[in-house]
Amino acid sequence: MRFLSHHRKVRSALVLAVCAATIGLVVAPRPGAASIPESAGAEEDRGGRQDPVILRGESEPESAAPVEASSEERIPGKLLPPDLGDRERPLIVLLHSYSGRVEDVVNNFAIGQVAVTSGWIIVAPAGLTDALGRPYWNATPTCCDRYLRGNDDVSYLRQFITEAIERYPVDPSRVIVVGLSNGAFMAYRLACDISDLVTAVVAISGVEPWDPSACTPSYPVSVLHVHGIYDRAVSFRGGSLSVLNEVWAPYPSAEETVRRWVDRNGCSAEDPITTTHTGGQAGFWFGCDLGTSVRYIWLPQGHRVKIDVSLVSSIKRFVDHVARAPVPPPSCAVGPC
Repeated sequence: MRFLSHHRKVRSALVLAVCAATIGLVVAPRPGAASIPESAGAEEDRGGRQDPVILRGESEPESAAPVEASSEERIPGKLLPPDLGDRERPLIVLLHSYSGRVEDVVNNFAIGQVAVTSGWIIVAPAGLTDALGRPYWNATPTCCDRYLRGNDDVSYLRQFITEAIERYPVDPSRVIVVGLSNGAFMAYRLACDISDLVTAVVAISGVEPWDPSACTPSYPVSVLHVHGIYDRAVSFRGGSLSVLNEVWAPYPSAEETVRRWVDRNGCSAEDPITTTHTGGQAGFWFGCDLGTSVRYIWLPQGHRVKIDVSLVSSIKRFVDHVARAPVPPPSCAVGPC
């Protein structure tokens, strides 16, 4: 397996420009590269109700007339404040897909019940709505600021996560962003840009930016990447999203995305430990910098990966075992101890 050159640049301090927005929180109470088959029977997948990605040659539905929406309008979430006690817990930040809703993403990930039994803290922020009234994240040039508003979702989510950490007993070594499709693009954007806060990401059916130089995290970030090998909306092999007759910026393959994070995290092994996963394949790299890991699950599915018990269990194992070690202090040779 070929790796890219190692990216370990230290990012400059991020400017905290906080969007004037409503922050919605949903909190759960305590209680190696795969061999990809070529198949004529590959699932035709067009995004579906939760994430309608429009492919080349298709058109917008006639009923989807543009609506006026403020550039700072966000769909509010929910706040269900339980008695969490003082024990520090993992913080799970759920990012919805394009056109997804806060309630949908909590239900679709089927993660609420796991959170109850595991004692996780679950928060679900809301993206702005575009001219068609569909919530979205401005993650990369590929996805999904369709109307080029240029909203700064990185600053908004940095503030959102910071508030959650201040508000709840969060274990700062276990801040995990879980994103679906457009939310997965955004999860990778956060791993690239605010790795001081985000310690791990679970990306489902979405990839990182095309240009690897656009991602220079200050610290290693654990990764679990889940992708359907027959995905026609965000191709497993990489490509460009097509909207009507316009082709957006390209994006890398799922495998390339994973290889980049193996390199960035300084994982010691060249090849992953591989195993099977519900008809697909899974791989793992351990021994990465600061105790991080990189994992993938390739499934014989399309864009709408089925969030079943098996996948939720894999996410749970990832959350239970991922914890970034504290950043070591600077050397006395370069400054005061």
